Amino acid sequence: MAEKAANTGSTGFSPGLIGYPQLPMIVAEWAALLPLVLHLASYQADYMTIGEISLLGRLPISLFPTLGAYSGFARLLERGPNYLDYASAKGGSSHRAWDVNFGNAFTVTNGATSATIMSSVLEKRKPSRIRIELPIQSNQQVKGDEARKVYRPQVLNVYQFQKTEGHKRTLIQRAPGNSKLATAFMILLVAILVGIAIFLGIFGTFGSAVIVLLCAISVVVCETTPIRRPAIYLETGETHDACMLVAAHENATEWHLCIGDLGVVDTVLNKPVIVLPQGTRARLAAFWFRCAHIIQLTAMTFVAGQKGWDGVCLVILLVIHYIVSWNFHPKKLARRWLEKEGIDVKVESFEFHGRSDLIHTIQFLSGTECHRWIDEIMVPHPRRNFSLEMLQLPANQTVQFPKEFNAHDRGKMLRNVRAARLGASKIKDVLKDAKVVSHFTSP
Repeated sequence: MAEKAANTGSTGFSPGLIGYPQLPMIVAEWAALLPLVLHLASYQADYMTIGEISLLGRLPISLFPTLGAYSGFARLLERGPNYLDYASAKGGSSHRAWDVNFGNAFTVTNGATSATIMSSVLEKRKPSRIRIELPIQSNQQVKGDEARKVYRPQVLNVYQFQKTEGHKRTLIQRAPGNSKLATAFMILLVAILVGIAIFLGIFGTFGSAVIVLLCAISVVVCETTPIRRPAIYLETGETHDACMLVAAHENATEWHLCIGDLGVVDTVLNKPVIVLPQGTRARLAAFWFRCAHIIQLTAMTFVAGQKGWDGVCLVILLVIHYIVSWNFHPKKLARRWLEKEGIDVKVESFEFHGRSDLIHTIQFLSGTECHRWIDEIMVPHPRRNFSLEMLQLPANQTVQFPKEFNAHDRGKMLRNVRAARLGASKIKDVLKDAKVVSHFTSP
């Protein structure tokens, strides 16, 4: 009797069209609970979903979405741009950006997109980290050795974004021929999914059949609810290069300096990457995803109560989902997006002794007299302001310090300036060796 319950589940219902193999009770109990425990949307779901949509240019539907994913799609289509503002700062991964050229500071709009792109480039290029520090005098050797043990290193990753020559970008999602091919593929995919759902229904695993059927209908809904690119996508009206510093917060230990094509950098960090649909079609799609979320919740909890082969089939669907989703890992999506849009990214990594050295180096590299962007990172102070002014002077010019600075202050400021000049020189040399073209390396 127990064996029969393990095979047919709590309802004991079997259509009798396909015989059930024997199923141990422990397997039935375990398989029924596993999807409901493991496959729930996390607090980062909205944040990560926006990143995937931005890179794909469409709604990402999988065979077995996490419980809560359909609800996220509904919120996206209902709230539109307001949802984008909410999702970009959600999930504990929001970043802050500082425009070195103009002094602006802002929260990164495309948080998940930019973080994924930079992470994928770092993982692919694997740059060796170059330490930048002033040489220590012999009479300061002992103190310097002790300082190295306790200092808080600051890492600066420098990314050069550049458009590939001859690559043509288009705002149209598909050419007419490709559109017909995509439609034919969608019809074939939906037919296969419906066939699988029917087979699962005949087998008596109704919860798993409903999950697959939801996927089939959602594929059609997503295909008829297109996501477009904005007119200013990867473009800018300015002629200068970008120079934007990005970090998790003002007291971070890892910093990312984005230089190169302003249109690309501004799009990755600040400008909208997608245009959401509006009107009746979007409202109907949102209504469907609300219903799909409720149906999926009902199906998964039904399987948890039903147990039997329904739970085993749901685990099999979960495994297939993970295997297929591996090909759509965010870092892989980022690399495909860069290739599709014709964007080349080079990266070099540097390590500084402290935050002051790093900030002064970036200011000196930028060649601008504007230093308002530093105010959030290093509070305005007479010593800070004067050391930044010293960066504008020729290296061999004698500096007249105001009387308000004592010997300690003067030593600190001179050290900051020497560290900035040394850091800028090393960074320029490395970027030239890497054939990175920017206003940093131009004569």
